[in-house]
Amino acid sequence: MRRKPFGKLLPSAHAVDREFRVISALGHQGFPVAHAFALCTDDAVIWRGPLHHVDGGRTDPTLPSQPSEMRPKIFRSKIETLAELHMLDPDRIGLADFGKAGNYFAHQVDRWAKQYRASETQHILTVTEQKRISIVHGNYRLDNIIFHARQPRVIAVLDWELSTLDDPMSGFTYLLMQWIRPGLADADLKALNIRSMD
Repeated sequence: MRRKPFGKLLPSAHAVDREFRVISALGHQGFPVAHAFALCTDDAVIWRGPLHHVDGGRTDPTLPSQPSEMRPKIFRSKIETLAELHMLDPDRIGLADFGKAGNYFAHQVDRWAKQYRASETQHILTVTEQKRISIVHGNYRLDNIIFHARQPRVIAVLDWELSTLDDPMSGFTYLLMQWIRPGLADADLKALNIRSMD
């Protein structure tokens, strides 16, 4: 079950109606998401946007509970699922107006550049040219993905709160961040049988 937190919220925060919309559209395409049963827009109702329960969550990117031979298969399934998401045509599945038009990279770089410039020691910011638009998750990491209990197969992608229409490279680079953050950055990838970012 998903519901907005109680109290005053920022205008675009915790948009369970957007999550319901994208999960419903993706579910109709056979993409692995939790089934969206219904959306209630009445704030007086306690539960909003109920989903079905899916077992199989993992949070440690080194996958310590998995046998060595399963780890590369799990990561491959994770990447293939992201590619499948990016191949869906937003117009064809009713999500043409799901995000703002324009260069998402430019919007994001402009927003975060203000923070960066306050402590900048050398200029390194560049904005890549937007090549195409796809549905992006916005927070695609291992703890938002549910795998089958006995197979290295994604059965549900969760937490669509930051999803939008964007260049698929933004979704892919978010995936790659896992290799430079604590967890995989300080892990012996060869010993774990997990491929490096190279």
